[in-house]
Amino acid sequence: MSDAPPFDRVVNYLRSASLPGRRGLPITLDTEIHGDLGLYGDDLWELANWLHKEFRVAGAFPLTRYGPGEMPHLSILLRLKKLLGLKQVAYESLTVRSVLSVIEAGKWPT
Repeated sequence: MSDAPPFDRVVNYLRSASLPGRRGLPITLDTEIHGDLGLYGDDLWELANWLHKEFRVAGAFPLTRYGPGEMPHLSILLRLKKLLGLKQVAYESLTVRSVLSVIEAGKWPT
């Protein structure tokens, strides 16, 4: 565990976990984990596991509430749905601020 403030630790983790093309984006309290940084599926699970190990966050992580599960070629599928005018799935916002609230509470909301 580090002595750095939780915000800095979360930002460092997210920078390393986000898509290469998005790693240079500024990360603020309002940065969306899925929408802005592109984390979904296994990447979201890894975030939840990291939060459990680093900050002892307990409880079941509701992955499908915050982003899609792991699937091959997700970006192509999403673009195709948009081109065809198909309804996009709306996910609940999971921001850096939300993650810090989870750390402070010590558990995922139910």
